[in-house]
Amino acid sequence: MTTHTTARTPSAILPETPAWRITYAEIAALAQVKRPVPTTWARRHPDFPTPVAHEDGRPLFDARAVVDWLASTGRGNTDARRLRAELALHTLAAWRSPTLSASVLLGALTSLVCLHQQLDAPVADGRPWNAVVDSAADLDPEDRFLLSELRALPDPDRTGPALAHLADELIDAAYNPAEAFDWILQARPRLGSHDPAADGPTPAVVRALAALSGIDTLDEGAVIAVPHACWGDLPAALHDRAAEDAGHVYLAADPDPARVRLVRRRMLVRGVYEFRLDVVEGEELTADEWGYPHLLVCALPYEAAETRDPKAVLEQVAALTDYLDTGATAVVLGPADVLTGPLARHGDADRLRRSFLEPGLLKAAISLPDGAYAYRPGYRTAVWILARVPEEQRTGLVLLADYSARPLTEPVLDALAEDIAIWR
Repeated sequence: MTTHTTARTPSAILPETPAWRITYAEIAALAQVKRPVPTTWARRHPDFPTPVAHEDGRPLFDARAVVDWLASTGRGNTDARRLRAELALHTLAAWRSPTLSASVLLGALTSLVCLHQQLDAPVADGRPWNAVVDSAADLDPEDRFLLSELRALPDPDRTGPALAHLADELIDAAYNPAEAFDWILQARPRLGSHDPAADGPTPAVVRALAALSGIDTLDEGAVIAVPHACWGDLPAALHDRAAEDAGHVYLAADPDPARVRLVRRRMLVRGVYEFRLDVVEGEELTADEWGYPHLLVCALPYEAAETRDPKAVLEQVAALTDYLDTGATAVVLGPADVLTGPLARHGDADRLRRSFLEPGLLKAAISLPDGAYAYRPGYRTAVWILARVPEEQRTGLVLLADYSARPLTEPVLDALAEDIAIWR
């Protein structure tokens, strides 16, 4: 057997060779195994790649050789296509510099994935960078979702083609551009992008909210609304949960203009046509133009307990119900102490919360397990399901469910979604 010790031609997507060097710990993360496993592989298997360098006594391995070995042997718990993507995303961190920030990297790379999807063709096809930008300008003449991100690249003649190559490589590794786009967003932490104002529920909770929404039962062409869209996790999860070719209209809003553009790209790569998509800057949805939504799903922005005003939180929920016409449903994730916890009796917040019962708006109140927000471990959350129904159909019943003592796992969240589906 031979070892992977031959030199390789540097990839076009990276400027520096050291970016390809990984440690045993990084190999374990790449292969999704425990830390001692790669050391055991190296000792037991003569064909395991040999170190290419040492740093502070730690062996460093050629990441491409390790990925080849994992893919050819089938060892580890990561499939071959994800291995290639993880390698590309791992090396992406090498691009960061004082002139090329994480936000610029993410903006340009997601724009290139979007451009690939919109053109239905690779963007790294040997054309000069200015030709790629011209294609983007033709596609986005009003600069609403990708042109500015491509023009923001420093040293574009060098970095642009390399990032275009990376975008095509990620799409080749993924099943589709939408999955490649999501992989890039999942790589935000390794690029040093931790925006506390934009943190949101964990992916498992986002998927649970989409399941609770009942979007898969809506008629074709329904209007779906997501206020406070942030990075677009909820709109994306709702689209993924909807019936194929449902032709829904997606409305979203967020106060951050950069995130507004990103959400547009994220939905476009999922095949949502521009004439069925409206993402606006601010907190108000464009319901007057598109019609009131049949479904509204919202994760209320996080507020620290020290400054959180229960009445103000409930006023936010009340404002969301203004979008609900007869037959429409809303799923709202918010702080458990306000939505399901005890409030001062007969106080303003208590009276406001009771007001959701009188017209039969509140249908279910569910306390969730801890850990719904990865960056806010002490933030306990709950879900309200609200619906506006004709008076003759109101039952006066509210489903109460307490999952707060359960672990935050996929089976628990799946069971919750199933319970709600049966209740409906």
